[in-house]
Amino acid sequence: TMLVVEGTLAIDIIYDKQKFTKVLKPWEAFTISPGLPHSLRSLQGTVRLIEASTPDYDHDSIRIY
Repeated sequence: TMLVVEGTLAIDIIYDKQKFTKVLKPWEAFTISPGLPHSLRSLQGTVRLIEASTPDYDHDSIRIY
């Protein structure tokens, strides 16, 4: 789960072989289901967020661009 505290965060996800973008503004949150490919990026300037997540392992990380 990502909770944006400051800035605007774009979360790119791939679902059913299609890329979608969810945009979060301050005090908006989004929960990413386990196993859902995703990446985070700032739309403008600095983003500060609070993240609660399961452990991160290098072998299960996939880079999407």
